[in-house]
Amino acid sequence: MQRLPSEAINFDGTFPTFSAPILEKTPWPLQSSAEGSSAVAFLFIPPVEKQGYSRLVLTKRSLSVGTHKGQIGFAGGRYDAGDLSPADTAKREVEEEIGIDRDKLQAHGVLESHKSLGGSDVVPVIMTANVSEKDFLLNKKEVDRLFLLPWNYFSNEKASLFSFNMFGVWRHSYLFDGAEAQVWGLTARIIKLAGLKP
Repeated sequence: MQRLPSEAINFDGTFPTFSAPILEKTPWPLQSSAEGSSAVAFLFIPPVEKQGYSRLVLTKRSLSVGTHKGQIGFAGGRYDAGDLSPADTAKREVEEEIGIDRDKLQAHGVLESHKSLGGSDVVPVIMTANVSEKDFLLNKKEVDRLFLLPWNYFSNEKASLFSFNMFGVWRHSYLFDGAEAQVWGLTARIIKLAGLKP
């Protein structure tokens, strides 16, 4: 079990422990190997009330994007040639998609990468930002809605097994089925395998 070190976080709030190991912030491999890979921001912001549960930031993709239309997931995207690390990629994408300046984003490490449906690597980057709702500015071409949900919404025991058919193939993942949002697919798998616990 791992917890983010309190001295590394610049706001008050209750954070989860991670059952999965938090790895060092590693650089991308050589450009030829990194091309096609993605990074997503496993981003926490302060709670509504001091000492409450810190909130996890998720987005609902717009219907005008090329892939995953209308799905709920982390802010993030593909590696760009100027990105030195998955943290760089995640920070750039957060700034582009939801308007949080990359200088306000603090990366604490990464989780093991996951494979997307297309077979590319997706690296979750554990991040925090001392911001509030008013600091977000959505890029409506990419993001339809923002979800700021207490992390215990996604505690391990709330995940159920979930199967779905995509491109004629049955896939197996997890589902977090709450009143505010239904999160499934790769995002749910990343959260579930992170193993969030008090």
